[in-house]
Amino acid sequence: MQLNARLQSDIDDCLSAPAVGNRRQHPVSHDYEARRCHCCGALYPAFGFGPPLTRPGDELWVCGRHRGEIEQMLTEERQPPADNRQRSLL
Repeated sequence: MQLNARLQSDIDDCLSAPAVGNRRQHPVSHDYEARRCHCCGALYPAFGFGPPLTRPGDELWVCGRHRGEIEQMLTEERQPPADNRQRSLL
């Protein structure tokens, strides 16, 4: 895709987006504005977790205060059992 085609695509996306007040908001900036910390609800969290740490299609956003807690929780779920047996999938 050429740069000009990408720019035109972004312009078209913005023009087709619903108007907020008397401004149109690009879909990407709408997603950004909607992000909140998973733990405390803080605006504009800096850290996002997605697949393979979460289910496909799920994203967790967290602020700096809760990053370690959520990261530890997500990575512990991915660790194999200590006795090397496969976990039951049922």
